[in-house]
Amino acid sequence: MIKYAVKRLLWMIPILLGVVIIVFTLMYVTPGDTATIMLGDSATPESKAAFNEEYGLNEPYIVQLGNYIKNLFFHLDMGKSYRTGQPVMDEILTRLPNTLKLASLAMVLAVIIGVVTGIISAVKQYTLADNIATGVALFGVSMPPFWLGLLLILAFSVKLDMVPSVVVKGQWNSWILPTITLGTAVAGIIMRMTRSSMLDVIRQDYIRTARAKGQKEITVILKHEFRNALIPIITVIGVQFGSLMAGAVLCENIFSINGIGKFLVESINKKDFNSVLGAVVFIATLCTVINLLVDILYSFIDPRIKSTYKGKKQKKQKEGTANG
Repeated sequence: MIKYAVKRLLWMIPILLGVVIIVFTLMYVTPGDTATIMLGDSATPESKAAFNEEYGLNEPYIVQLGNYIKNLFFHLDMGKSYRTGQPVMDEILTRLPNTLKLASLAMVLAVIIGVVTGIISAVKQYTLADNIATGVALFGVSMPPFWLGLLLILAFSVKLDMVPSVVVKGQWNSWILPTITLGTAVAGIIMRMTRSSMLDVIRQDYIRTARAKGQKEITVILKHEFRNALIPIITVIGVQFGSLMAGAVLCENIFSINGIGKFLVESINKKDFNSVLGAVVFIATLCTVINLLVDILYSFIDPRIKSTYKGKKQKKQKEGTANG
């Protein structure tokens, strides 16, 4: 398992390298002069030249890209933000708690709704409850988050005046609308996966055996059906948590949350190379680590996976002993 984790971590290097090259190239070819955007149209040519010299923007494309890759991978330095002059890593870490809070709240909501409705839908297959749950899930998956967010603001903030339209520090109820906005689509995805995975397990022989032994129906559902259907559910939860980190970009801007997503959009508008690259690389790294943790979690949920790793290790040891 340790060897597998190290191998996955090493695979992060080419993945992040590809992300850096793609994002840097897109930012480089985007129309607009960074110095003019940052200093304003009234800035003198001398001040623009000094700005470009300070941040190395007067260098050719390949030199700028090479310098950034060298600083990132060999010195773990994301550079300084053109807008604030502060290290990009410090700017990201300052905003990280808000983004993690939003993503975590949305994921908790999505898991509760998605898993519960998925189980009910699978157990009550082809009933009215199944049809309603499936329809709501499809509606949630098809609904653009930015559209849902604006509708929620219009309904519950403007019309009913029940909750704030923006996140306010110290007001827990200001997180309700962004949590619903970000978690609705993920809840639909988790519900559909839970239902599908449960239906595959329900028809297995050991489920009929458990019922034949006289076990309670709730025990059969939770201990035998749901537990054996967990692997694909956990997979989709891990993948969707990474997507929530990326999906928070629009949600944070709609509800004025000072998170990484809002920081990323502001940096794109200002053509702040270092900040955009730093935010994207940080999110990509976080998503990769989350997927790795999900893979490791498999072995604790399903003992067969752990035994597979142990079996391979013992087989290699036997082969080494035989060769020796």
